[in-house]
Amino acid sequence: MRNWGARLRTDCTLAGHRALVLENPQLRVTLLPGRGGDVVEFLHKPSDTDFCTFNHRGLRRPEVLAGLPFMDAYYGGWQEVFPSGGVPCTFAGANFDQHAEVALLPWDVAVLRDDAEEVAVALEVQCLRTPLRLRREVRLAAPGACLQVRSTASSGGSEPQPLMWGQHLAFGPPTVGPGTRVELPPGAAVVEHAGALPLDRLLTTPALGEPSTVVYLTGFREGRYRILPSTAPVGLEVRWDAAVLPYLWCWREAGGTAGFPWYGREYLVGFEPFSSYPTDGGLALAVANGSALVLQPGASRSVQWSVGVTPP
Repeated sequence: MRNWGARLRTDCTLAGHRALVLENPQLRVTLLPGRGGDVVEFLHKPSDTDFCTFNHRGLRRPEVLAGLPFMDAYYGGWQEVFPSGGVPCTFAGANFDQHAEVALLPWDVAVLRDDAEEVAVALEVQCLRTPLRLRREVRLAAPGACLQVRSTASSGGSEPQPLMWGQHLAFGPPTVGPGTRVELPPGAAVVEHAGALPLDRLLTTPALGEPSTVVYLTGFREGRYRILPSTAPVGLEVRWDAAVLPYLWCWREAGGTAGFPWYGREYLVGFEPFSSYPTDGGLALAVANGSALVLQPGASRSVQWSVGVTPP
């Protein structure tokens, strides 16, 4: 077992879930392959800053979560959303739950590289309700404080397959809270829709008690944003291929929602690169508004994204 440079652990558990741990001198990243390949830890070791967050529900054991829909089982972390995003919907005869369906499925795992210079794993899953397959390659080099991800969607069907595809990246305490600054690239613009906030409101995270909102941004010549917490010694930068994921969902839950699922006690902000929008119609509405991606029979499409620690 190597404990220097880049290293990989494939025999760990977290709350009863199998865990993969990718680590180098700067970062420790933990994934749950049995539950959507979720990222549940993104720890900058020198400053002891973790940009993943858990809500009050916390991560429960697999037998408790088995069969539950996304929102009943949501504990935080980062998920890949595919092939439908947002609320439950029906499309082409298939019933999709919220953010269905790969975020709730177990993924197969293969080790691609494991040496002191770099560790890499591939996670792969076959959808149940569509003939779509998703493969994600995750890499961490040493030295460095940046996780590199390449995801590839492929269709095994005999007809075109519309889909939504996104990265459900949510942040919260103790690292991200009210007053955290957000940097967006020039050209980013708000998609006009009911409840949209002006762009300048999105450059800081909400105050406690503000109403919950979801705002959609587009116009990215380059996909990137930075999160600069006021209480942490480092920031976070996310980069992605905006040609494949041209939208950024900005979700703000600041303790202003009574009742299920938040009960007025959660603080979570999401900055989620997505192929399509909105969240309140799922795949059916994305197809109707023309924002859904479409894979032709036998075709594949890849997207690359990265998340790294930056100076404040």
